[in-house]
Amino acid sequence: MATTEKLLLNQENTTPHGAYNHEVWEVYTKGELDSDAALLTSVHEFMHSHLNNSTAYGLILTIFAHLSRENLIDKKVLVTLVKMSLKSHEIFATYTSLLILSPKGINKEVIEKRYPSYVKYIDLASFLMSGIKKNHLQYALINSFIRVCFQNPELVNYLKEDRLLSIKYRDSPDARLLLLSKYLNEKRLNQWLKRFVDTHKTPSEAKAFIDLEDDLSIEPTGAVQFNAMGQSLSDFIYDEIRSDESVGFKTMHSDDHLTFLDELVAYANKMKPKDDIVINREYEKISALSQHESEIVLFNSLQSFSSFF
Repeated sequence: MATTEKLLLNQENTTPHGAYNHEVWEVYTKGELDSDAALLTSVHEFMHSHLNNSTAYGLILTIFAHLSRENLIDKKVLVTLVKMSLKSHEIFATYTSLLILSPKGINKEVIEKRYPSYVKYIDLASFLMSGIKKNHLQYALINSFIRVCFQNPELVNYLKEDRLLSIKYRDSPDARLLLLSKYLNEKRLNQWLKRFVDTHKTPSEAKAFIDLEDDLSIEPTGAVQFNAMGQSLSDFIYDEIRSDESVGFKTMHSDDHLTFLDELVAYANKMKPKDDIVINREYEKISALSQHESEIVLFNSLQSFSSFF
């Protein structure tokens, strides 16, 4: 898996599997169109794409995947960048897909039986969220934690100084994940949850959200408010980490990747002899996804992908 530029969910030829190459994803159901494994594979690859579309480092992966396939940069550069974010990417895609498909609690069984090499990503995610067992809280937390790892402001300097082709490991998502894992603990997480309630504009509603046992009792009419509160919690945790120097690294403001995107595309287009890369920002609300994950950013060469639009 780490030897290619792709992110794979693939155990054996008889198992539904998929691949995400940082531009598009593929899913092979092996005849199991509605099995747990097929559904999990589909959501897993989809979440890889959304992490890239909602973070600065992820945008670099997507742009560089496109450039490498046009032989404008060495493919080894992309492979190195993928390796330096592999653990973070797989934690995000594996755990969020399980949360979306397991409303009654994380179902490790399908992973243990059919994708055993991915069990470690579930365990790593659980370690980051020590003591927090509720799915809706875990979803907000893991979103914040992994996005923080991919939102390194030093990437802006790499871009300005024309050093993007040689990003150091210390500035990678997985290096930041290691620091974050040493910073997080159950006491800190519970303090954040309490402070979220205390500082929220409607503390009673925030407390009701935190105290909720699960999201199965939410009526459709309350789903919008529920999702909004989850997004509010995710944003709160993100900002708590960003504003605390003791975590050991600096973090962009939550939406700074969008400004970075414009500069990144301009950088990439200087390499292209024709058919500039263009950006299609289509805000798409998708059930169970945060507003950041729903900022769909599609990269396409007018020549190569014109038939898609």
